[in-house]
Amino acid sequence: RITKVGDYYVISFHVSVKKNEDEAIDIIDKTIKNFNYDKDDFSLLKKAILNSLILSTEDVNEICHKIVNQIRLFGNVVDNEYELISNIDFDTLKEFSSLIILDNRSVVVLEKKAD
Repeated sequence: RITKVGDYYVISFHVSVKKNEDEAIDIIDKTIKNFNYDKDDFSLLKKAILNSLILSTEDVNEICHKIVNQIRLFGNVVDNEYELISNIDFDTLKEFSSLIILDNRSVVVLEKKAD
C-alpha cells in the first residue's frame, strides 16, 4: 500500500513467508531498484490494483481495518484512493520509483510463539 503522509509517501508491504524473510526483503529491494516496467506492464498492474481496491469494499472487516489503520498511523482517512490511483500515469510512477529511498525503512517480523 502507498499512503500519503504530509509531503511524503509511505509504502508498506505485507508479506507472509515461512522462513528466509531476508530473502523476501531482498526481492522487494531488487524489484524496486531495478525498475524496468513498460507501459503495458504498468497498465496491467494499475488495473489489478484498482480491481483489488474495488473487491476490498465487499469486506466490511477490511474496510474497518483500513480506516482504523489510516487514522491511527496518519491521522486521517484517504477517501479518494480510487481516484488517486486512477490518476497515476506511467511517467509519474517511473519518477516516483526513482525517488524511493530503501535505506530509510522499518522491517517488522512476526514469529509464532513457541508452545
